[in-house]
Amino acid sequence: MHGPGDLTGLALVMGAALLCGLGMRRIGQPPIVGYILAGVLLGPSVLGLVVDRATVGFLAELGVLLLLFLVAMEMSLYAFREVWKVSAGATVLQIAIGVALLLPFVWFGGMAWSEAAVLGFVIALSSTAVVIKLLEQTNILRQPVGQLVVGVLIAQDLAVVPLLIGVNFLALGTVSALVAAKFVAALAAVAALVWFLARRKRLVIPFIDEGTPAELVALGGLALCFGAAALTGVAGLTPALGAFLAGLVIGNSTARHPMIVSTRPIQAVLLMVFFLSVGLLIDFKFLAERWDVLVVLVLAVTVVKTALNIGILALLREPWPHAFIAGVLLAQIGEFSLVIASEAERGGIITRELSQTIVAVMAFSLLLAPLWLFATRRLLRVVILGMTSFHDTIDAIRSRRLTAAWRAAAAVAGLAWRILRAIARGIARPFRRKPRADDARRPADTTAPRDRTLTPRGVADPDDTPETPRYPPPGGPAATPPPAPRPAGEPRTPPAEILEPGTIPRRDSPSAALRRTPTGPAPEAPRYPAPDGAPHAGAPPTPEKKNE
Repeated sequence: MHGPGDLTGLALVMGAALLCGLGMRRIGQPPIVGYILAGVLLGPSVLGLVVDRATVGFLAELGVLLLLFLVAMEMSLYAFREVWKVSAGATVLQIAIGVALLLPFVWFGGMAWSEAAVLGFVIALSSTAVVIKLLEQTNILRQPVGQLVVGVLIAQDLAVVPLLIGVNFLALGTVSALVAAKFVAALAAVAALVWFLARRKRLVIPFIDEGTPAELVALGGLALCFGAAALTGVAGLTPALGAFLAGLVIGNSTARHPMIVSTRPIQAVLLMVFFLSVGLLIDFKFLAERWDVLVVLVLAVTVVKTALNIGILALLREPWPHAFIAGVLLAQIGEFSLVIASEAERGGIITRELSQTIVAVMAFSLLLAPLWLFATRRLLRVVILGMTSFHDTIDAIRSRRLTAAWRAAAAVAGLAWRILRAIARGIARPFRRKPRADDARRPADTTAPRDRTLTPRGVADPDDTPETPRYPPPGGPAATPPPAPRPAGEPRTPPAEILEPGTIPRRDSPSAALRRTPTGPAPEAPRYPAPDGAPHAGAPPTPEKKNE
């Protein structure tokens, strides 16, 4: 039975993580940064409420295994088949060039080969959660550039397990034939399973169906994840490999959706513990003393990763706009970089000071995500304008700088006009006439007019057809004469030639009626008799009778 002190510490950890996560979400930042900040605040360098990191270390390792398990389940291997060549090539080049960029530090700076390799692995990976969020907010997730970025992220996630295996082998210091054979076997197992699952229909898990309770589904997912991790651990490989392979199998089965829904809350809590445990390693004094170096490192890593990604995708013959946007989106350091850094620190490859630097750079790079989101929206305009070269983009930026003042003035004027219009509408609202019942349109007015050609003055040309009366004649409707009998031998009128319902022609304006010279036939004969025998308007005068 745990004492009150243990429960108090657990309550402080959960409460601090919740508050920091909600705070970061309120300002538009990923909750991951809030969890790391909570670990910094609770750690020995600030409040000192959590001193022993081993109390949360085991839960943090479980969170990493569940993260790999869930990421593998959410992979769409069918969609990955469309872009796997470019995605796999880009990931391999990112890792290789990332390690190659650190070779001068090995040759001239005294850095170890294993340390340079780990840093290259860390820099090459991007944040899947943050990039997917950016793609959704910019509405380009379903577009070709979005599918390209998602393919690169899937390839990076697939590369995490081989990278972790490589870190474990680097921690041994020596590479024997047995170690090399295990590494090759692990890579072959991942490649064979991906190839097998991508070509088959979904597998059927016998003990999970639609009627299985949610708690049993979650329990089955945890058992598969940790059981596979234990098997690979006994075989001398990293437990992350087993969790990842189990996630691939479940993700391509009929139990994918219920398994994701059931295990996601558990994975979220344990993953929060992992990032909080990472924050416990950060020394606040270390950040305060080297904040200038950290800022330079964040900017350098962001710029170098952007240029590296653009160059790699352009080398793979991707269009310039797609390569540019993908390079900007993949410019941050991902959460799996922390997993690799933690594994390398545990194996003695990197020091604790370097691990703290990696965590700080990763956190600050995630904080820059909204700025990169704004840059992506601006770059979408470049794509829409059809700028397919670097010089076109530079010319557009220069021209926009020259007209920035005019655009700002136009924006201010437009805002002032909208405010004044809203005020005027608010003032005039009490004085508006209320609608009356006779304001409704008459049924005859709803008939659509026929197509007419407007004159330059906007007045329709007159129509020679007589106007259809709007109202019934006095004394009741006129009797419709019976149709004339069809002569013998005359063909019947087909239904397609039946005349359409009459439409009300548009009336001439008074000025147009005065300007027009009266032409045409004689005045129309009266349609209805005049009341009380009065002469009808337009009728010829009646000759006077002579008195005899």
